[in-house]
Amino acid sequence: MKKSTWIPLPPDVLALMFLPLIVSVISILSASLLWPVLRGGVLSVFLAAVAAGVVGVALLFFARLPLYRSGLFFSFGPGSLDARHRKLYRRAYGLVAVSVFVMLALLVTLR
Repeated sequence: MKKSTWIPLPPDVLALMFLPLIVSVISILSASLLWPVLRGGVLSVFLAAVAAGVVGVALLFFARLPLYRSGLFFSFGPGSLDARHRKLYRRAYGLVAVSVFVMLALLVTLR
């Protein structure tokens, strides 16, 4: 079997290349949702969803911190984590999922 001579970019370079696109999409979606939220009087629900998302991402960072320290930046799933960090990992994804669900529910109900 012949080995390919094409060398792809490393994943971290690809992530940095797409970061401006990701930030701009998130900004546009947040701005399009913020105006109806302010007009609809559900600002506290929106802020609770944002807070749940921020706490979830922070917990995800702390859950994956042992992997980052060992140099595993692009591994998926909690399989490489110990029991304590695996539990934190699942709670982090739970908070992020709740945040996304509430944001989508706000988007559907306020349109």
